Amino acid sequence: MRKADLHLLSDLLPEAIARPEVIRRLHAQVTSRRWEEFVGKQLACKSSPERFENGTLWVAVSGASWVQELTMRKREILDRLNELAGTALFKDVRFGNRPIKRTLHESSEPASAEAEPLHLEVSTPELEIAKQSLGKLKAMSKRKKR
Repeated sequence: MRKADLHLLSDLLPEAIARPEVIRRLHAQVTSRRWEEFVGKQLACKSSPERFENGTLWVAVSGASWVQELTMRKREILDRLNELAGTALFKDVRFGNRPIKRTLHESSEPASAEAEPLHLEVSTPELEIAKQSLGKLKAMSKRKKR
């Protein structure tokens, strides 16, 4: 790869990251990482968000009875997700009876109380909004830990 090619990639990256769908997915991922807060510890042990696509959060659930329980709480869960997101980001939540894949953030080791601060260089209005929203999420998380 030539140096000129690298320069072109560096010019394209900010534009790609600033796309609204990328910002929505990032925001959805940050929000859904707090799944246990939305559904409680018992239901969080039986379910896990898998992906966010076109406004829909897809959740894997271990067992049909747990799918039914979460489905009955769907409106409450959607309201909580959107409240934390600060916007109507989540249009729907779909629950499916399938194996739960635990992700890195759900490991058994507790997260460090002193997380590194979030630093973003923002050059577009969309990224500025995303930065502000992430800052709000971080502040809310700190308040809940107290």
